[in-house]
Amino acid sequence: MPEYKEEGIISNVISKCVSMHNSLNINYNIFAYNDGSKDKTAFILKELSGKYSKLIFVNKENTGHGDTIRKAYIDTAQKYT
Repeated sequence: MPEYKEEGIISNVISKCVSMHNSLNINYNIFAYNDGSKDKTAFILKELSGKYSKLIFVNKENTGHGDTIRKAYIDTAQKYT
């Protein structure tokens, strides 16, 4: 999930994603990529990654939505193949 300036909603979004995935009783990870937000998005995601073991937080320089999605695809492909 690419994140940019999401401090107002990110806790709720992650909480709902974790809850939904847990209810499915499947093995999963949620990758959240902070794309250089200047607000508290990175701080909140870092705290949430300590609370939710399935949340993998990546903090990166702002490069835009498309590049962030591409990085996530590459990172997860390397991790799971």
